This record gives sequence, structure tokens and C-alpha cells, in this order.
Amino acid sequence: MVYKLFLRNRLLGWTGALFFVWSLVLLLLLPGFEKEVLGVNALVKPLKFAMSLCLFSWTMAWYSPLFKDPVYVRRMSILVAITSVFEQSVIHLQASRGRMSHFNQETPLDGILFALMGIMIVWMTVAVAMGAFKLRQQSDALSRPYKRAVYNGIWIFVVAAMVGGVMSALNTHVVGAAMGGKGLPFLNWSFEGGDLRIAHFVGMHALQLLPWLACKLQVRMSAAVALTRIQQISFIYLFLVLFAFIHAVFGKSIFPKQSEAQTAENVYSFNLIP
Repeated sequence: MVYKLFLRNRLLGWTGALFFVWSLVLLLLLPGFEKEVLGVNALVKPLKFAMSLCLFSWTMAWYSPLFKDPVYVRRMSILVAITSVFEQSVIHLQASRGRMSHFNQETPLDGILFALMGIMIVWMTVAVAMGAFKLRQQSDALSRPYKRAVYNGIWIFVVAAMVGGVMSALNTHVVGAAMGGKGLPFLNWSFEGGDLRIAHFVGMHALQLLPWLACKLQVRMSAAVALTRIQQISFIYLFLVLFAFIHAVFGKSIFPKQSEAQTAENVYSFNLIP
């Protein structure tokens, strides 16, 4: 399965492979790394992003043949590769210094790195969004449910990216509480306030989930029915993303209140940095 990614888009196939190896290296280094950010092992965030960027790179590699414009595919691929490597490098650099990579403007260098990441991510998001226009305009042999799922997944991905922009504007991912507080194990979604990362995370993965569902649905029902189901699921998915976003903006955690003992037990093993 993985080798097909390299056939569909060699550059993004290798980019994903780079982040896969990067994730493994970080897993090996994690136990012995002593620096912390907000009381948590500083390598956890680079690990999380390496895993995410691996999945994203391979997803865009898989979708590349769907776009019939080779110039667009080449430019999008180069931009995704450069932006992803740059973002991961900044996150890793800041972690090695024991500093936050995001929402950090304590020094001119910190502020510049954070701003450059934001600019490049906006640029990359626009490039991915252009793929939706390409799909809509071109005529091809793609099944309508699958094509619609990719199209909807791209636009929900863009909405999730806009949530990231809101976090940057607020200079925090938590509303109504401090960053680095008690949160869900591993993901560290806040127990104490509204966490914008939830909407961001859920929305970003529409890019993988909706097309996968389309593949499953179109083998069990007619194309017309599968297309209707994909539209319905997409609206529900978008509603959940917006609900999580609005809930967070009002400073409300989606998790029920917990006692101090329960919270301490939950965050003992893993507690991600923002």
C-alpha cells in the first residue's frame, strides 16, 4: 500500500517517509530527554506534529492523480514539502531550546519563527484549497461520491485551518484557562477551558475520513444514494467542527468536571504541550 504513494507522488511519498522516520527517532529520544515546556517533555509536541505531517503528506500524495493539472500538482507538492519540513524544523528547534514554538513572542527570534510558520501555512492552505476548484471544474471518470467526498474534505480542512488562524490571533489555544493545564491524556485537550484544538483536529482529518467513507458506501449502495449520504455526513461533520469551535470560544470544556484525583490519574502518563 505504501509503495503506491511513491508511484502517485514521489516527492510527497518521500516527505511522508521522512516524517515517519522522524517520528520513530523522537519516540526513541523521548524517554531520556530532560527539557520541558510547561512542565511536559519538550519532545512530545514535535512527535505529535511529525505524525500529523506524515499522514498529511501521504494523503496529498494519494490524491495527487485526482488533479489533472500537472503544473498544479507539482507546485502544490513542492509547497507542501517545504512548508511541512520548515514547520517541523521550527518546532523541533524550539523544543531543543526548551521553548514554545507556537504563541511565543518572548524574543524577536521566537516571534519571527512563529510568524513565518503562520505565513507558510496560510500559503499551503490556499494551495490545497485550489485543489477543490480543480476537482469541481474538471471532467473525469471519478465516481461522484468519491469526488464529492474529497471536495468536501478539502473545504472542511480549510475551515479547520481557519480555526488555527483564530488561535494565532488569540495567541492561545485555550479560552477561559491557561495553556498547559490539566487535559486529556496524550492530546492534552483542556479539562479547564475551551480548547480550540479540538475543532482544528477534527476538521483537519475530514481530508482522510470522508473519502474513506465514500469508498465504503459506494460498494454497498447506488452512486446516487452514496452521494446523498456523503453530503449528509459532510454537513454533520462540519456542524461538529463548528460546534466544537463555538463551544471553545465561550471557554467551555467539552469534558465533564472531574475531581482532582481523577484529573491527576488521567494526566499522569501523557500530557502534551500546546
